[in-house]
Amino acid sequence: MIGEIDLWYRHLHISYRGDRCRYLYACEILDLIVLPHTNSTPIASNQINPWPDGTAFAKVAWERLRDESGVGRPGKFYQVEFMIRDGKKYSSTLGWGWARWRGTQLKPYGADPNFANECVSCHRPLKPTDYVFTEPILISERGRQ
Repeated sequence: MIGEIDLWYRHLHISYRGDRCRYLYACEILDLIVLPHTNSTPIASNQINPWPDGTAFAKVAWERLRDESGVGRPGKFYQVEFMIRDGKKYSSTLGWGWARWRGTQLKPYGADPNFANECVSCHRPLKPTDYVFTEPILISERGRQ
């Protein structure tokens, strides 16, 4: 699956958040945040605050497995989520559309569109970064030309 993602998406970030025990997720989850290659232009031109309409993020999550030495690695697939930027269409949800599917059956999450209120409440404190947790590392910031 990683190889297939690589064909269509730019890897933006890999994260592990131990604070999820306080939220709706399982505690041991690894995330891969990706951005479609067609959305890479805002990063290259540093137009990420605000992100332009049409920007879409995907977050693929796996349960975290630990080996005997405590090193974590991806285990069973957990869920996939999307954030889609459209300031007008999604004005009631911070300018972002939200979607989540759970398990290998990709069962849609939430009984109705109001599930997005969970997303909004978690992302609302991130107004200074256009409600996005993950900021890309620009190539120039990595010391490359």
